[in-house]
Amino acid sequence: MMSQTRMPTGSYKKMLIRLPPDILAFLQEEAAKQERSINGQLVHTLRQCLPKKDQARQRRETTV
Repeated sequence: MMSQTRMPTGSYKKMLIRLPPDILAFLQEEAAKQERSINGQLVHTLRQCLPKKDQARQRRETTV
């Protein structure tokens, strides 16, 4: 199931990132399983690393 917490267009910070092949392969596999883009999977994975209070605040900000 895809997340319903999409951010408005233009609210993302664009950046170039270099990933080792093993991490890229992991992101590709997980993205395919969860029907996400690789970028969406990367954001999802990084959000899982945030403390719980930051996750709740982030969800509130993105659903408004």
